[in-house]
Amino acid sequence: MRLFDANGIPKDGSPGPAGANGVAGADGPMGPAAFMAAQDGEDGWHAVPGERGPAGAAGAAGARGSDGPIIWLPGEDGEDGMMGPQGPAGASTVTTVDYPGTVADLVYWIDASKLLGTNGRPIFMLGNRTPWILGPAALAQTNSNGLTVDTTQLNGLNCLLFPGGATGRFTLASAYFPMNQSTIFVVGRATGASSVVLSGPQNSLELDFQPGASGINLTKTFVAVIGSCTASPVSGTFYQFNATYNDSSGAYAFRFARAAAGSGTNAQAITASSAALGYNAGGNVNDFKGSLAEMLIYARVLSGTEIANVESYLLNKWGV
Repeated sequence: MRLFDANGIPKDGSPGPAGANGVAGADGPMGPAAFMAAQDGEDGWHAVPGERGPAGAAGAAGARGSDGPIIWLPGEDGEDGMMGPQGPAGASTVTTVDYPGTVADLVYWIDASKLLGTNGRPIFMLGNRTPWILGPAALAQTNSNGLTVDTTQLNGLNCLLFPGGATGRFTLASAYFPMNQSTIFVVGRATGASSVVLSGPQNSLELDFQPGASGINLTKTFVAVIGSCTASPVSGTFYQFNATYNDSSGAYAFRFARAAAGSGTNAQAITASSAALGYNAGGNVNDFKGSLAEMLIYARVLSGTEIANVESYLLNKWGV
C-alpha cells in the first residue's frame, strides 16, 4: 500500500545529505517506513536511496622538493668516474738557456760558425768580447795552408777542417791556461785514429777524440790515461760531448750526446798549461783529423744545471 500527500503525490523516502567536499557522498538514509498493515499480497513501500554528493575539488600541486646532495663516487671497472670541475689554465712558462759566455769561468771559446772563407781559407771573426771567439791575434798556425773551411756544414753552419799531420797543426800563440780543474765541451767529428783535439807539454791535460771503442779519453800528456768515455764514435759523424776533471780529487766524468757516458777517479796532478789545438807535441801521428764546430773550456767543473744549459745551447745551434 502506498502513501500519498494531500496533492496525490506519492510520499517516498527523503534524499540523503550531499557528500563532503573531496569525498564521494554516502548513500542517503532510508526514508521512514509506513507502519500500516499491508494488504494481503503486498510488501510495504521502501524508501528511495538519497543522491550521491558531488566530488571534492582537486588538491593543489605540491611544491618542488629541494635538490639532494651531490655524491662523488669513483667509477666502477669499465666506467669513467665523475669528472671534477675544470681548474684554471696554468701559467705560461718559458725555458731559458744560458748563453755560454754568461756561465762563469769561461777561458776558451772557438766557434767555427763565425768563420769566413776565401778559396777555403778560414778567416776568424773576433767577437765583441774575448775570449768568446778566438781571434787572429790569439792564434798561430804551423802551416798557413793546413786548416780549411769544411765543405760539409753542420746544421747549415761552417766548421773548421783539420787534415791531420803537420799541416793541420793549430796552436795558441798566447792565452795558455791550466786545466787542473776544467769542463771541456766539443762539437765535431773525427775521421782519423789517435786524434788529439787539445794538448800541451808534458803534464798538461789532453783530450783525445777518434772513431771506435777507444774514441774519447782524458790523458795526462805523455804520462797516463786518466779516464775513457764509454761511447764509441762513428767515423765522420758529428757529435756533442763534454768532459770534466778535478785533479785534486781525481774525479772525471764524460757525457756523450747529452747523456752520462762514464766516470771515475784517477788523481793525476796537472802542472802544465794546455796550449795546442789539434796536435800532440810528441809527433804528427797523433794530430787531430776531422772537423771542429765548437769548443768551450771552463776553468772549473761546472754544475749539472750549467752543463745541461750549455748542452741545450749547442743542441739548438748545431742540431746534435
